[in-house]
Amino acid sequence: MIMNVLMEILGIIFLWLGLALSILIHEAGHMTGYKRAKGKEDWIIQIGFGKTLIKTKHFDIRAVPFSGVFNAPEDTYTKAQALMCAAGGPVFNLMVILALFALRSGSFNESLAFFDYYEPTWDFIRTYNVIMFLSAIIPMRYPAFFPIIGRMESDGMHIMKILRDKEI
Repeated sequence: MIMNVLMEILGIIFLWLGLALSILIHEAGHMTGYKRAKGKEDWIIQIGFGKTLIKTKHFDIRAVPFSGVFNAPEDTYTKAQALMCAAGGPVFNLMVILALFALRSGSFNESLAFFDYYEPTWDFIRTYNVIMFLSAIIPMRYPAFFPIIGRMESDGMHIMKILRDKEI
């Protein structure tokens, strides 16, 4: 009985870490594009909403990991720089999705009971990444009720505007 409770608690921790890491990787994609474009260290990534758990110079990690945002000061960008910054998140998301599908279908997986026991958790994290990728690349304004990103434009909307504009 105690072992089952511990396994369930571990599953909740694994789910929380999987969601937070998924958001971190997406936002790190934007950060990578920004650092390549501008070479500056004046950025911050916020993961989640609610009570602050960890706050450093570059990271603000909150209790509920269901959205995130990359913040950097307003600056002028060339078209290529703006595209690098906007596309970084979805590109990194796509890499996570491919890695999660490879992990789940890989032959090395047969020796790891961990994957089997937490299969629903893996499936949720993989599905969450697919939804995050699709909601990032579809050109739209997020609904107001979305925490942190409500009323903001998606990465796809930014990319579409960058490609349409002759100047940034």
